[in-house]
Amino acid sequence: MIFAIWQPRAASTHLLAQECGTILGEKTTHTGTLDPMAEGVVVLATGEDRYIKGSLSDWKKTYVFSILWGIQTDSGDQLGLITNVATPELHRIHIESIIAEFPQQYLQEIPAFSARRYAGSSSFELSKQGAVLTRKHRLVNISGLEILKTYEISLENVVQEQARAVSQVHGNFRQAEVQTDWKKLVKVTEQKNRKFFITECRVTTSPGTYIRQLVQDLAQKMDIPATTWSITRIQNGPFTKEDCIEIDELSELQPTVM
Repeated sequence: MIFAIWQPRAASTHLLAQECGTILGEKTTHTGTLDPMAEGVVVLATGEDRYIKGSLSDWKKTYVFSILWGIQTDSGDQLGLITNVATPELHRIHIESIIAEFPQQYLQEIPAFSARRYAGSSSFELSKQGAVLTRKHRLVNISGLEILKTYEISLENVVQEQARAVSQVHGNFRQAEVQTDWKKLVKVTEQKNRKFFITECRVTTSPGTYIRQLVQDLAQKMDIPATTWSITRIQNGPFTKEDCIEIDELSELQPTVM
């Protein structure tokens, strides 16, 4: 059986698959993880369909994501320690030109803070401990990259929203250390109303594309520090949010013909 479920922000894809398997009473696997700070459509497979996981994982994904300009972290999202801060002069025309010229196919560097295995351990765990890893690359394809909107946000609201989002995350992701680091922004600058910008975008990608790294690649071309503020996977292959099953509906599921 193949079905889709909506993963809420701050949840674990692995634990979500386990919970679904427990309810259904059979082994259940997912076809690709979402970051802890992301939400969206996750495709699961049970029974014999688990053996075609590879082909299910090859589906294209569509995301709506947002970029916080002016702050950069080591993980590329709100779960990271701050590595650079700058008040950007942001112009929509500049962003649009960068996006229009951005390649549809390129070798993307795999983030150090990721679930990829490195010498028997997760890349995230090693990076969290301060290890400097040799970054690998993979060929990715992106299409339909577009800006949806750009808006201002005060530094005070940035720190408040970051604290609220990170406090919801379970597991060991340096939450206390990260939140302390972000709170220093307000104390150090003493400019709670200092303005930053957030740009919301949409994109369709090949499997294995990291949105956090796409944001860093865009930031590099913009020559402005940035971090991923939100990620929502709105489509995974043929499945959209409207196709997602609620947890309490799992017992009523029937096999899906694909």
